[in-house]
Amino acid sequence: MPEIGGDSVIYFNPFNINDCVDSIQKVLNMDLNTKNLLIKKGFINLERFDLKDSLNKTLNLLEGIS
Repeated sequence: MPEIGGDSVIYFNPFNINDCVDSIQKVLNMDLNTKNLLIKKGFINLERFDLKDSLNKTLNLLEGIS
């Protein structure tokens, strides 16, 4: 889901076993600099999400249903 992972993940087609295997091998064989870059991007990406905000939005949505 690119809208969540952004550019901090390796994407693959979950319905294509070869694509899944290729992506896992890509991560396992990735050089340390690239791994560290993805980790850094992951932490930067994580800042877009706030647990309290998500909980409040979920609560408001559920209250609107009842």
